[in-house]
Amino acid sequence: MRILVVALALWCAPALAFDVTPRGAVTLPVAQTNGTIDGLMILCRRDFVLGVLTPARRLRSDQEPGEEERLFDTVFGRAVAVVDERRFDLGAGGANDDATVYLFAKDREAFLAALHTGRDLALAFDLLPEDAKDGAGFETVATFTIAGLGAALQDAGRACRVPEG
Repeated sequence: MRILVVALALWCAPALAFDVTPRGAVTLPVAQTNGTIDGLMILCRRDFVLGVLTPARRLRSDQEPGEEERLFDTVFGRAVAVVDERRFDLGAGGANDDATVYLFAKDREAFLAALHTGRDLALAFDLLPEDAKDGAGFETVATFTIAGLGAALQDAGRACRVPEG
Protein backbone atom coordinates (compact mmCIF):
# COMPACT_ATOMS: atom_id res chain seq x y z
CA MET A 1 0.00 0.00 0.00
CA ARG A 2 2.82 2.39 0.89
CA ILE A 3 4.43 1.92 -2.54
CA LEU A 4 1.12 2.70 -4.23
CA VAL A 5 0.77 5.96 -2.27
CA VAL A 6 4.33 7.05 -3.16
CA ALA A 7 3.83 6.15 -6.82
CA LEU A 8 0.54 8.06 -6.92
CA ALA A 9 2.14 11.11 -5.29
CA LEU A 10 4.98 11.10 -7.82
CA TRP A 11 2.56 10.68 -10.71
CA CYS A 12 0.40 13.59 -9.53
CA ALA A 13 3.31 15.91 -8.75
CA PRO A 14 4.07 18.51 -11.40
CA ALA A 15 7.01 17.46 -13.52
CA LEU A 16 9.79 19.97 -13.82
CA ALA A 17 11.21 19.82 -17.28
CA PHE A 18 14.59 21.35 -17.86
CA ASP A 19 15.40 21.47 -21.54
CA VAL A 20 18.96 20.32 -22.22
CA THR A 21 20.04 21.35 -25.71
CA PRO A 22 22.49 19.37 -27.86
CA ARG A 23 24.84 22.39 -27.74
CA GLY A 24 25.30 22.25 -23.97
CA ALA A 25 22.73 24.56 -22.43
CA VAL A 26 19.87 24.13 -19.99
CA THR A 27 16.77 26.32 -20.19
CA LEU A 28 14.28 26.78 -17.41
CA PRO A 29 11.08 28.80 -17.22
CA VAL A 30 10.50 31.57 -14.72
CA ALA A 31 8.12 30.75 -11.85
CA GLN A 32 7.37 34.38 -10.93
CA THR A 33 8.66 37.79 -11.92
CA ASN A 34 7.77 41.44 -11.57
CA GLY A 35 9.47 42.26 -14.88
CA THR A 36 9.89 40.90 -18.39
CA ILE A 37 12.12 37.94 -17.57
CA ASP A 38 10.54 34.75 -18.84
CA GLY A 39 13.34 32.25 -18.50
CA LEU A 40 16.97 31.48 -17.91
CA MET A 41 19.47 29.70 -20.12
CA ILE A 42 22.45 28.19 -18.35
CA LEU A 43 25.28 27.85 -20.84
CA CYS A 44 27.64 24.96 -20.11
CA ARG A 45 29.78 24.33 -23.17
CA ARG A 46 32.86 26.54 -22.73
CA ASP A 47 32.13 28.25 -19.43
CA PHE A 48 29.38 28.39 -16.83
CA VAL A 49 27.32 31.48 -17.74
CA LEU A 50 23.68 32.42 -17.19
CA GLY A 51 21.73 34.18 -19.94
CA VAL A 52 18.52 36.00 -19.06
CA LEU A 53 15.62 35.34 -21.44
CA THR A 54 12.98 37.95 -22.19
CA PRO A 55 10.20 38.06 -24.79
CA ALA A 56 12.24 40.59 -26.77
CA ARG A 57 15.49 38.64 -26.66
CA ARG A 58 15.80 34.90 -27.23
CA LEU A 59 19.15 33.20 -26.88
CA ARG A 60 20.44 30.36 -28.92
CA SER A 61 22.57 27.85 -27.08
CA ASP A 62 25.49 28.67 -29.37
CA GLN A 63 25.51 32.33 -28.29
CA GLU A 64 27.68 31.66 -25.28
CA PRO A 65 30.05 34.59 -24.84
CA GLY A 66 33.62 33.58 -25.50
CA GLU A 67 37.01 35.20 -25.78
CA GLU A 68 36.21 36.44 -29.27
CA GLU A 69 33.11 38.23 -27.96
CA ARG A 70 34.41 40.75 -25.49
CA LEU A 71 31.85 41.54 -22.85
CA PHE A 72 31.20 45.11 -21.87
CA ASP A 73 30.45 46.58 -18.47
CA THR A 74 30.57 43.42 -16.37
CA VAL A 75 29.56 45.06 -13.12
CA PHE A 76 29.35 43.25 -9.81
CA GLY A 77 26.83 44.43 -7.24
CA ARG A 78 23.94 45.06 -9.60
CA ALA A 79 22.69 41.46 -9.65
CA VAL A 80 22.38 38.81 -6.96
CA ALA A 81 21.21 35.23 -6.85
CA VAL A 82 19.70 33.54 -3.83
CA VAL A 83 19.61 29.73 -3.78
CA ASP A 84 17.67 28.37 -0.82
CA GLU A 85 18.41 31.52 1.22
CA ARG A 86 22.14 31.56 0.33
CA ARG A 87 23.20 34.75 -1.45
CA PHE A 88 25.67 34.93 -4.35
CA ASP A 89 26.95 38.14 -5.92
CA LEU A 90 26.71 38.12 -9.69
CA GLY A 91 28.37 40.17 -12.35
CA ALA A 92 26.06 41.37 -15.10
CA GLY A 93 27.23 42.27 -18.57
CA GLY A 94 26.30 42.07 -22.22
CA ALA A 95 27.97 41.05 -25.44
CA ASN A 96 29.01 43.72 -27.89
CA ASP A 97 26.54 42.69 -30.59
CA ASP A 98 23.34 42.08 -28.66
CA ALA A 99 21.27 43.23 -25.72
CA THR A 100 21.45 39.97 -23.81
CA VAL A 101 22.24 40.15 -20.11
CA TYR A 102 24.78 37.53 -19.06
CA LEU A 103 25.44 36.71 -15.42
CA PHE A 104 28.70 35.53 -13.87
CA ALA A 105 29.15 34.34 -10.28
CA LYS A 106 32.07 35.63 -8.23
CA ASP A 107 32.21 32.31 -6.37
CA ARG A 108 31.59 30.06 -9.37
CA GLU A 109 32.14 26.70 -7.67
CA ALA A 110 29.89 27.42 -4.68
CA PHE A 111 27.14 28.87 -6.88
CA LEU A 112 27.25 25.94 -9.27
CA ALA A 113 27.13 23.46 -6.36
CA ALA A 114 24.12 25.31 -4.93
CA LEU A 115 22.31 25.10 -8.29
CA HIS A 116 22.95 21.36 -8.35
CA THR A 117 21.41 20.74 -4.93
CA GLY A 118 19.02 23.66 -4.46
CA ARG A 119 15.26 23.84 -4.68
CA ASP A 120 14.61 27.54 -5.31
CA LEU A 121 16.52 30.26 -7.15
CA ALA A 122 15.78 33.98 -7.03
CA LEU A 123 17.55 36.49 -9.27
CA ALA A 124 17.39 40.19 -8.43
CA PHE A 125 18.63 43.01 -10.64
CA ASP A 126 19.45 46.68 -10.30
CA LEU A 127 20.94 47.19 -13.75
CA LEU A 128 19.65 50.73 -14.20
CA PRO A 129 19.53 52.24 -10.70
CA GLU A 130 18.66 55.68 -12.08
CA ASP A 131 15.35 54.22 -13.30
CA ALA A 132 14.33 52.88 -9.88
CA LYS A 133 11.07 54.55 -8.93
CA ASP A 134 11.59 54.42 -5.17
CA GLY A 135 15.40 54.52 -5.03
CA ALA A 136 15.60 50.99 -3.62
CA GLY A 137 17.97 48.50 -5.14
CA PHE A 138 17.13 45.29 -6.94
CA GLU A 139 13.88 46.40 -8.51
CA THR A 140 13.49 43.43 -10.86
CA VAL A 141 13.12 39.97 -9.33
CA ALA A 142 12.56 36.57 -10.91
CA THR A 143 12.18 33.23 -9.16
CA PHE A 144 12.79 29.74 -10.53
CA THR A 145 12.11 26.24 -9.23
CA ILE A 146 15.35 24.32 -9.57
CA ALA A 147 14.74 21.05 -7.72
CA GLY A 148 16.31 18.37 -9.92
CA LEU A 149 18.36 20.84 -11.97
CA GLY A 150 21.64 19.15 -10.98
CA ALA A 151 21.05 16.14 -13.23
CA ALA A 152 20.33 18.39 -16.22
CA LEU A 153 23.48 20.43 -15.55
CA GLN A 154 25.60 17.28 -15.34
CA ASP A 155 24.27 16.22 -18.75
CA ALA A 156 24.61 19.64 -20.38
CA GLY A 157 28.34 20.09 -20.52
CA ARG A 158 31.65 20.01 -18.75
CA ALA A 159 31.48 23.62 -17.54
CA CYS A 160 28.39 22.87 -15.43
CA ARG A 161 29.49 19.57 -13.90
CA VAL A 162 30.24 19.21 -10.22
CA PRO A 163 32.64 16.42 -9.26
CA GLU A 164 30.90 13.60 -7.46
CA GLY A 165 31.85 12.90 -3.92
